This record gives sequence, structure tokens and C-alpha cells, in this order.
Amino acid sequence: MVSQKGQISTELVILLTALLIVALIILNIANTHRQELYYSHVNLEARQIAESLSFEINQVILSGEGANSSLYLPDLISGQWNYTLRTIPGNNLLEINWLNHRYTKPLLTSNVSSYTFSAGLVSISYRNKRVYFT
Repeated sequence: MVSQKGQISTELVILLTALLIVALIILNIANTHRQELYYSHVNLEARQIAESLSFEINQVILSGEGANSSLYLPDLISGQWNYTLRTIPGNNLLEINWLNHRYTKPLLTSNVSSYTFSAGLVSISYRNKRVYFT
């Protein structure tokens, strides 16, 4: 009888160890998917910031001489990630950089003043066939 109790104890320990390993693998997979989902959200938010600003710039251009607009830019992406947002006039681009990622959005003209945007209210104006920011 003593050897059977020892065998049952050993089998129980092996079974519990296997269950623990499977549970840890499942938790790891779930955590990886959660992180991927979070970073997808961050990427989407960064792209949305660039899309919104490029839309406003292009609307001012299409509205013609003397047109003005403004847009609020958030301090951080998802409340915690810094970003840089700038125009690249020679290439007709607006560029946003965050977390070692880069996204560009085309602008309708190269007549855009070179500008690196700060968080807060951005004023956009179209004067003398050129886009200006303040």
C-alpha cells in the first residue's frame, strides 16, 4: 500500500505541474494578444492625429486665399506616448513619428511652411498661395 500512495502522489504532482505549465502558456498568449491590441490602438490614434491635421490643411488650401482653420492636437498619444508631427514641404507631406513608427500623409501643395507642431491649438491659414501655421 505504501508504494501505491507514493505513486499516486507522484502522479498528482506531475499532473499539477503539467496543468500549471499549460495555464502559464495560455496566460502568456493572452498577454501577448492584449499588448498587440493596445499597440494597434496607439498606432490608430497616431494615424488619426495625422489624418485630422492633413484634412484641415487640405481644406484650407481648397477653400482658397484668406481661409483659416484651427485644430487641437493632444499632448500625448493614448495619454502616455510622445510624438512629433511636422510638415515636409518639398515632398508635400505631413509626418508623424511615435514609438519608432512613422506615418506620412500627403498634402495638396508644397507651398507649406516648414513646421514642427506642438500640442495644443494649431491655427492654419492660407495667404499668398502659401499655408502658414501658428
